Amino acid sequence: MTAASMIDAGVEPPVSDDSGAGLAMFLIFTAAVLIVSGAVAIVALVGTWWALAAGFAAHIVLTTVVILTIYKVMSGRATAGPPAPARGQAARAARS
Repeated sequence: MTAASMIDAGVEPPVSDDSGAGLAMFLIFTAAVLIVSGAVAIVALVGTWWALAAGFAAHIVLTTVVILTIYKVMSGRATAGPPAPARGQAARAARS
C-alpha cells in the first residue's frame, strides 16, 4: 500500500522518527557501559578502597545520566509534532 493510497483510505502513513533521540540514547548507554566497565577494571587492578569509591561514584553518575537521557527522550516524544489526523487532512487538502 503506497502513502497516497493510505491517505486516500484515511489511514495515516507511518512517520519515520528522524529526531535522533534513539541514537543518542544508544550512544550514551554504550559509553556509560564502557566507562563503568573500565572503572571496574581499574578497581580490580589497583585493589584499594579509594579506587572502589571512585568506581562506585562513576557508576552512580553515569546511571543518573542514562536515566535522565531516557526521561528527556520520553517526555519529548509526547509533545512532538501535530496530531496525526491534522497531517492527513493537510495532505488531502494539498492534493485537491
